Amino acid sequence: MAIERLRFKSSNIMNEQENEYDNLAQELEAKEVANDMFSMSIESSYEVLAGTKTVAEVCEDETILFCDPMQYPTSEELNEMIYYFESTEEYEKCAFLLKTKLRNEL
Repeated sequence: MAIERLRFKSSNIMNEQENEYDNLAQELEAKEVANDMFSMSIESSYEVLAGTKTVAEVCEDETILFCDPMQYPTSEELNEMIYYFESTEEYEKCAFLLKTKLRNEL
């Protein structure tokens, strides 16, 4: 009887651990998807701002934009884009965005 209870408790603990693992795996996957979407939105907004793609071309790819394409990006949006490209070591894009930001502030 005691051995059966131990097996039952052990089985429950293992099921709980498996559920926790599954939940963590799902959470990690959701974060990865969110990071990918964030990166794509920054990249797409940069392409529109730099003139390498039009809003229509970006929309064809079903990509979201980081900035409102109908308005000029705010300083905060440009700062966030600069920070992102610094983290990916794309310094030419940082320079373009910094120049764009300075022109906007004049």
